[in-house]
Amino acid sequence: AIMYVLILLVLDIVQGQNLTVAKALYSDLITGYKKQLMPMTNFSEPLSIGLTIYLMSFNSFEEVDETLSVTSVVSLKWIDPSLKWDPSAYGNLTSLALDPVDIWLPPVFLLNGVKKLEPIGGDTKFHVIVDSNGAINYSPGGVLNAKCPTDIAKFPFDEQTCDLQFVPWGLSLQYVMLYPEFENIQLQYFTSHSDWKIVDHSTYLLDIGGLGCIWAHMKIKRQPLYYAIMTILPTLLFSLLNP
Repeated sequence: AIMYVLILLVLDIVQGQNLTVAKALYSDLITGYKKQLMPMTNFSEPLSIGLTIYLMSFNSFEEVDETLSVTSVVSLKWIDPSLKWDPSAYGNLTSLALDPVDIWLPPVFLLNGVKKLEPIGGDTKFHVIVDSNGAINYSPGGVLNAKCPTDIAKFPFDEQTCDLQFVPWGLSLQYVMLYPEFENIQLQYFTSHSDWKIVDHSTYLLDIGGLGCIWAHMKIKRQPLYYAIMTILPTLLFSLLNP
């Protein structure tokens, strides 16, 4: 029993020390930090930001409105030289979760969105993971509604091609260089949809008016079984019964 009490006391002391170290590190990092300035070591070169798209679910496709709704996470990674530290000076602490209001964040927007123009994630708070080498990992997400031209000539055996267009609003290639970390949309967390199936997907970089944009390209195919049973089959039966 005495040994158990001693272990609990030691754990409490260690946790208290870790919290004290984290507070000291946070204070040292934020003191003098200017989140209004872009974290660029050399202002003659753009800030490189890696972008990865994790598709979580396919919500709906509206043929009349020509809109696509998906739930997605957009992972952003870059280096902030002002947020580096020596782990040995802070109890070997190698990473820290920070409130996003404390540091500079890239203004990434959905260019072909159909609702109000706002950064990905909107007003929702997504914490930022900072590593001791200054690497930042910020992963906002939410429901994305995008414009998608529709072709229903082959309904209900149609395929639709849609894009999610991400752009660092207001920051040209002189300041920010977005680049896709993967050639495809990441689907490891994706929940399949009963009406639509993703048959092809990719991500690539485009230069549009001096802005480095990331296109997430998707080809989706309608699952025709429901429409075949509820629409096509009854129509064929009535056409046979009419004579």
